[in-house]
Amino acid sequence: MKPEDQWVTTAVEAIVTTEIWDECNQVLQQTYRGQHRPMKKPVNVFASIVHCVCGQRMHVPSNSPKYICRTCHNKIAIVDLEGIFCDELQNYSVSPDKISAYLAEADNSLTEKERMLEHQRAELQKLQDEIGRVYRLYQEGQLDTAGFGRFYKPLEERRKQIQEDIPRLQAEIDVSKVSTISAEEVVREAQNLHRLWTKLDPPEKRQIVEAITEKIVVGKDEIEITFCYLPPWKDMAFGWRKGWDSNPRYGYPYA
Repeated sequence: MKPEDQWVTTAVEAIVTTEIWDECNQVLQQTYRGQHRPMKKPVNVFASIVHCVCGQRMHVPSNSPKYICRTCHNKIAIVDLEGIFCDELQNYSVSPDKISAYLAEADNSLTEKERMLEHQRAELQKLQDEIGRVYRLYQEGQLDTAGFGRFYKPLEERRKQIQEDIPRLQAEIDVSKVSTISAEEVVREAQNLHRLWTKLDPPEKRQIVEAITEKIVVGKDEIEITFCYLPPWKDMAFGWRKGWDSNPRYGYPYA
């Protein structure tokens, strides 16, 4: 902090009038005295992430204990959805076989793309050499204009195609590397989430849901949770029957 004699002050126009400022401060003072204390807006942990099977997002109406689809009126209790998510969080964090399989598949895919990239670069070099050879033949008079065009055109078209493919492949490789690193990081951070879930407040739960959850779809008879950083395979989506489940972990009705 500079000494006060070095401060520079600039006069600016007030955002609100003095009357509004005083009125707002009076309201705040009444609030601190316990008068007209405003209610905190509840944090909906799965807002914008939970969808109905009809494709619409599900919302929590004011004073409602359920997520409801405004289109088809499909619904699920907030406490039930959170219980299901918490249970599946345990599966997510203690399924090393599925996660390892995914990472291995990602590594194989990355290796294949890197092999394709090297092949494309080698082919591009050969094409450029061949184009140079055809041009020299034309310059030396061993090819007429028609012959030059017949040889040059397909080589040039293939060269342009490879020049477009190489940046695309490189971008896919870069994304794959970043995704793999992110997956490993998320897996490490997720190990204790199930144990800590009940101790977190709603904003903290919301941050976790946003970080690791891609989408939740509530159907008439099942719920599907798709976590981020896991492959979009059918067996990686988790479902439950609505109603009483025979599995003791899910021994409660879904309204």
